[in-house]
Amino acid sequence: MKHDDQEDTVALSATIVSADSVAADLVRPLLSEGNLAARIKDERQARGWSQELLAKLMTDRGSPMHQTSIAKIERANGPRRPITVSEAIRFAELFEVPVQDLLLDAVAWRDVRVRALQQEAAQIADEIKARTARLGEIGQEISELTRQPGGDDHGSR
Repeated sequence: MKHDDQEDTVALSATIVSADSVAADLVRPLLSEGNLAARIKDERQARGWSQELLAKLMTDRGSPMHQTSIAKIERANGPRRPITVSEAIRFAELFEVPVQDLLLDAVAWRDVRVRALQQEAAQIADEIKARTARLGEIGQEISELTRQPGGDDHGSR
């Protein structure tokens, strides 16, 4: 390998490492305990649940928690109560969302959710199109069968 090639390789490696660290710096804020706490509060409020009800549901699921624990988790200012991995899993189960979705900030989560809903809508549209085509085939077959000799009584006696 020539000296120039080695310098190019080193420069390229430095660029990749730099890009990787930039990407990691961009992702790190998206996947944070602060986001988890905010998303727990958002999910709880979206369901109309009180902190007390969420604490009871967590306790019933095997993660004993008091209402004050929920308040400390959701606290925006000041020290926040840490969330264990098993608690994060329980919250996700209660809210029926993947754990990784709870780690995203609200904007990133909405983007993920919008894409998922768009995909689901496209699948439903495809299913409707296929069912509509099948309905047409069934109608055609019924018409053909009722035009055949002996088909004018439609199965009645």
